[in-house]
Parts: sequence; C-alpha cells; structure tokens
Amino acid sequence: MTEQNKHPSLLFLKGEKDKKSNSSGNAFGILTGKNKNKRERTADQSQEEEQIERDSFRRLIVLILSFVLGILIVLYFLSSLSKIGQISVSGTEEVIVQDVIDASSIHSGDSLWGTYLRKKDVEQEIETALPQVKHAALSLNGMNNFVIEVTEFQTVAYLANGQQYLKILENGTVLKEKQKVARGGYPILSQFKEGKQLNRLLEEYEKLDESLHKSISEIQYDPTPVDSYHIRLYMNDGNQVLASIPTFSERMVYYPSMKQEVGDRKGEFNLEAGAYFKPYEHSGQDESETGDEAGGH
Repeated sequence: MTEQNKHPSLLFLKGEKDKKSNSSGNAFGILTGKNKNKRERTADQSQEEEQIERDSFRRLIVLILSFVLGILIVLYFLSSLSKIGQISVSGTEEVIVQDVIDASSIHSGDSLWGTYLRKKDVEQEIETALPQVKHAALSLNGMNNFVIEVTEFQTVAYLANGQQYLKILENGTVLKEKQKVARGGYPILSQFKEGKQLNRLLEEYEKLDESLHKSISEIQYDPTPVDSYHIRLYMNDGNQVLASIPTFSERMVYYPSMKQEVGDRKGEFNLEAGAYFKPYEHSGQDESETGDEAGGH
C-alpha cells in the first residue's frame, strides 16, 4: 500500500507523534541550556567567593603584621637599644679624645636616632669648638654605639709666648692653649701673629729641605720700614740669617755653601737681596763693620 493509500487516521496519529517528539526535544534542549547556565553561574559565584576569602585573608595578615610591627617599634624605643651606648673617637694624634666627646655634646643614654638625625650639627659643633679638628664624621658602630672619626690640622711650628708655647697649625691658626714644652722637630717662631706674613712663611718653610729644617732653631718676625716681610733666623750652629719671607726658600739654599766658605767664624748671613756675611763683633777683635762678602750669589 502506498503512502497515499494509507488510512487518514493513521496519518493523523503519525503527525501528532512527530509533534510530540519535536516538542519533547525542544523542552529537553531548553532544560539542558538552563542547567548549563545554572552551573556556569554557580562556578562564577564560587570563584568570586574564593577571591573574597583570599582578599579578606590578605587584609587580615596585613593587619596582624602591622599590629605586631607597631608593638615591636614601641618595645624598641622603650629598650636600651634605642639609647646611645658607647662613644668612641678615632683618628686623633694631638687632639685629646675626651675634648672631642665633650665638644660633641652627646652622652651615653641619649636618644640614638634623635642624635643621628642631627649628625651634621654635631660634626659642626666639634669642628667649631676644636680648631685643630679639620673634619669630624659621626657614624653608627654596631647596634647603638657611636664613633667619631677625626681628621686633624697638623702642627707645623710653635709660637714663643714668654716662657710658654702656642701651637701653629698648617692652616696658619695659632691655638690659644699654652704649653710649657715645644715638641721636638718643629721650628720655634717669635713675634708673629695670625695673618698673611705667617701664612706665607709656612708655605716657604715647607719648601726647604729637611736638612735646613733641622738647622733652624728659631725664626723671628723682624719687619723693617722698607720690608714688612723681614725675618731673622737663629741657627743651631750659632749663626743668624737675615731674609725676606717671599724669597726665603729660594735664598736659603745658599746658606750651607756660605757657611762652608767662612769656616768656623760665627756671624750674620744677609740673604735679603745679595749674599753677605758679617762676623759678630768681639772685644779685642777688629772685624769689618761691613763684613765679608760670601759667595757673591
């Protein structure tokens, strides 16, 4: 029997069955889509909740650490570690260590960080109070100890002051502290004051050979109406030398050969413009007033 010859009722039943089948398929598809969307929403919500939990945990950790850190800071500043322990000084040769500590105005038990934050002021106070200190550097040593490293201006001469002596530093500063004894190896100056003459003399003296340094006993500032730089040197061999500070180092190199020429005679060597020797006058001796020319330099 062909499709056309089938009974109409059978065709109707078949059509209804197909509709039901299609309807059931559509319903299943919709239900399946709804379940899928629901699962996706559930997964997203789960991830969001996990992220919230992680963020909350991080905030809690930060809060706890901040609280602990705050407690540790408070305990630190209440402990002896936040106070200055020992104070030491390094680099001194002539400056007294206790003078450096006193000039710093810092003491054991003072606030460690309060003092460190004003380290520049402390260093400046030391340099101002102690003229022989060229530079002072304050630094931490260990947990709570301080060390003051000092660089000094070197002593280059002594200034005679009655029966006592004053140090003369390499920068021309004359210290006020009086000493009964002048350390060996440094020249003794007299009649000088701080200023250009003294500074220039120190420059010229530094140019001399060590052998000439050792031969000089004292240098006296002895200005004349025509030469404000005139000096008189007292030598260890008993002679005297007249010179002018600006040409002092240049002319002084002639002294050893001039001394050799005059032999054992003692007197005054004039090195200002020429090079002349004038023996000392002794009773019973008839020595020239003008003296002998030595060397002709």
